[in-house]
Amino acid sequence: TLTRWGPKYELALLEGVFDAIAFGGQSHMKFVMRHACSSWQAMPCGLVWNHEEVASFRNDLPKRREVVFNHRWADEKRWQEFCFLSKMLGKKTGYDFIFSTSGNEPNQGVIDACGINGIKIVVHRSKKDYYGWLANAALVWSGADQETFGYSFMEAIALGCRVVAPDRAAYPDHFLKAGLAPSDYLYGADDPMGMMALRRTMHDSDNGGENGIVPERISAQYTGSVDA
Repeated sequence: TLTRWGPKYELALLEGVFDAIAFGGQSHMKFVMRHACSSWQAMPCGLVWNHEEVASFRNDLPKRREVVFNHRWADEKRWQEFCFLSKMLGKKTGYDFIFSTSGNEPNQGVIDACGINGIKIVVHRSKKDYYGWLANAALVWSGADQETFGYSFMEAIALGCRVVAPDRAAYPDHFLKAGLAPSDYLYGADDPMGMMALRRTMHDSDNGGENGIVPERISAQYTGSVDA
């Protein structure tokens, strides 16, 4: 669920602006509608995307020992926690920590923060460039306040990456309907930044452990209606 700034920010955006609102999932819709105007009409529509196009970039090459941060560099995405994890685990585990971004080069503040904390920056010029690169990364980490397990994670899963995410996901109904246990990839209050989950997932990746998320099991949850 949304934490800290999320509820007030989202409701402020929606209040008095729309007559009907479409949501990516039942849980997100129910959360907002608890606080919404009675005149609103809500429609769960799923997250529509082209799974086949993304999955076509998958290959059988060995995964690079990398932990990827593929959100924008913003406080609500908790980039500071990614920096801390890089300092604590990078040299000890031999994993590279990567900030993945698209379009323009990041500003000097981002470059400095990454340099101090041993994070490499990879800039992608197109979606195809990004998909081709991400297909061979081992892990994707998120600490986002909101929209965890949205498009960025679905793309990573479709490409065969392992993912580590907080248990405050905005769309839990999608993966719960797919029969996935939260322990497969979610971390909670007992592991605030996901360090234990990240270590465990690194170990599984290095030793050929089963990937808890199978792309084909979950891709259908993100096409069409969540009630389908």
